[in-house]
Amino acid sequence: ASCTQEMLLREWPSPSGSIYDFFYLPHNVYSQRHLGYAFINFVSEELAMDFKKKWHTKRLSVHTADKALNISIAEVQGFEDNVRQLKKKRLCRMKVKECQPIFFANGQRVSLAEASSMIKMDGALAASADESQ
Repeated sequence: ASCTQEMLLREWPSPSGSIYDFFYLPHNVYSQRHLGYAFINFVSEELAMDFKKKWHTKRLSVHTADKALNISIAEVQGFEDNVRQLKKKRLCRMKVKECQPIFFANGQRVSLAEASSMIKMDGALAASADESQ
C-alpha cells in the first residue's frame, strides 16, 4: 500500500504542532500517489537535527519499501516561507484533502487558507488583535 500523510503523521507524531508546524507529502495530482519525499518544518533547529539523527538512513514501519530514508535540509525554511511557497504553486486549489499540506498553528491543525491568513505576503506575520494594541 502507498504511504499516506496520515500514516506518516502517526509514525512521526507532533502533538499539537509541538515538534513541527508544517507537513507535506507531495502527490501527483493525476495518479494521486505521493512523489516519494516529504517536507517538514520543525519548530526549532534542534528538533530538526534530532529528527535527522533518528531517521536518516532508517526505514519506515508503515511502508514496505526497502529504500532507506534520506533526510536533508530543504531549500525553503520556516512556516511563513512554506505557506508562501505553496500559495505560489496554487496548492490552495487542490481538491483532494488527503493530498493537501498540513499546518499547525496555536496547537491546532489548520488549512492552507487559514495558514495564509496568518501571514502577510511581504514576510511579516499578521498581528492578532491583542498584539496590535
